[in-house]
Amino acid sequence: MRGVFILGSSAIGKSKLSISLAHCFDGEVINSDKMQVYDGLPIITNMVIVQESGGVPHHLLSGVHPDADFNALEFSSLAAADMVDIMARGWLPIIAG
Repeated sequence: MRGVFILGSSAIGKSKLSISLAHCFDGEVINSDKMQVYDGLPIITNMVIVQESGGVPHHLLSGVHPDADFNALEFSSLAAADMVDIMARGWLPIIAG
């Protein structure tokens, strides 16, 4: 698999960089922030909202109930499936978080 990983501490511009790279290299963003996968936490986690996404598809943002028994294996399985799907469509997966 090939992809771009953008990692770093909080509030340094990872989301903006991932969106810019997605525009330049025909990519889609896969969230790797463990808290942003949960429903109902957009402000606490500074989650990218649709208006900020620049039209770039984002994966693994919300979708899991906060009380769910959701672990790292499930998270990585979903991320890997998203990567395969993105690449199958000829796009670049950009993993950011």
